[in-house]
Amino acid sequence: MDKKDCIHLGTIRRTFGYKGELTIFIKSSIGDELGDIDFLFIDIDNEIVPFYIENLTFRNDNSALVKFQDVDNTDLAKQFVNHDLFIPRNDLKSKPHHQVNFMEIIGFDVIDNTHGQIGKVEEIINNGEQYLMRITKKKTEILIPFVEEIIDEIDEKGKVVIIDAPDGLIDLNL
Repeated sequence: MDKKDCIHLGTIRRTFGYKGELTIFIKSSIGDELGDIDFLFIDIDNEIVPFYIENLTFRNDNSALVKFQDVDNTDLAKQFVNHDLFIPRNDLKSKPHHQVNFMEIIGFDVIDNTHGQIGKVEEIINNGEQYLMRITKKKTEILIPFVEEIIDEIDEKGKVVIIDAPDGLIDLNL
């Protein structure tokens, strides 16, 4: 499997307990979008290597415990700390055609109907009430709610999100 066919899920932060479990930080709130996955891929020396999941338990939106098969003690688990985790794109649950996986739009250009080119989606943030697209334009951070009322179109082939931001939302941020 190649990295370009995967989505960066997060990073292994530390060991947990003495049976080889690992605490992982999930960089974006996609836990509810994961299908039934059997493998996670760990970046080892810039190559992604599959590891079979014995157990995966989400602690919250951004943290989980994972136990990989054949990693059964702390010494074996330590070698994976601070390594990045990836999942194949096709391991995410399919959504209705009008919805898109949040992780898929990272890197997409954002174009507002009034203001034109805003920038690229750098991150999707879950603030507890809604998802926000984080965009940087001229060293200024712009947060745009990822809600139906603002998103006009998502062109997956062209990698573009077209929005119709309410009056003042973009102006306040620039």
